[in-house]
Amino acid sequence: MFDEKNEPEDILAEVDPVKPVAPPPPASEPVTSRGPSRLLFVVIALVVIGALGGGAYFMFFRGEAEQVPEEAPAAEAGPEHSGEEPEDLCGNDICDPGEDNFSCPGDCEIEGPVCGDGLCLQDEDFDNCPEDCPSPTPIEPVTDPDPLSQPTDADGDGLTDEEEMDLGTNPESEDTDSDGLTDMEEIRNYGTDPKNPDTDGDGFLDGQEVEGGYNPNGPGMLPAPPL
Repeated sequence: MFDEKNEPEDILAEVDPVKPVAPPPPASEPVTSRGPSRLLFVVIALVVIGALGGGAYFMFFRGEAEQVPEEAPAAEAGPEHSGEEPEDLCGNDICDPGEDNFSCPGDCEIEGPVCGDGLCLQDEDFDNCPEDCPSPTPIEPVTDPDPLSQPTDADGDGLTDEEEMDLGTNPESEDTDSDGLTDMEEIRNYGTDPKNPDTDGDGFLDGQEVEGGYNPNGPGMLPAPPL
């Protein structure tokens, strides 16, 4: 049998034991690329708006500058600017500004009245310019009578309906008895009965007697009207 000393030597006994290897960490999720951020869009929008606003501002003031009229040349210094007293122009046969027919009658002619300008001048009056000058005597306005305040005369014979009601005549007929005379003529002119066609009973109508010149109230002729 084999001697224990002759047992084969373990050459791996002095080698460090292999440490267990830790498993690799799990793979992280793949990073996905993102689009432009909102801040970038805001910056771009502000730049565009600023460019548009600057262009409009430039165009506006450029147009204003083009419309500015050229300055008129300075007027030559006259007497009022030179410190000298102004020359009296009255008497140069020219009605200059500031002169009139009162301050300089030799240069400014007296204008005649202008009717219709609303001013009653010295040479105007109501006769030659009633448009500007009032009447010396007040003119009372003429007003038409109020039709509602006038008494009613339905048949137009001159007697009001109320008078005809008192007389017993027909207010809708100007000749109630049909004798040829209106009710008003019988009452106010001849004194005949407007309800009796033959007031004196002689067989002739009142209108026939008046037309022939006879008295409708009795015998005889009608009196001649006063001259």
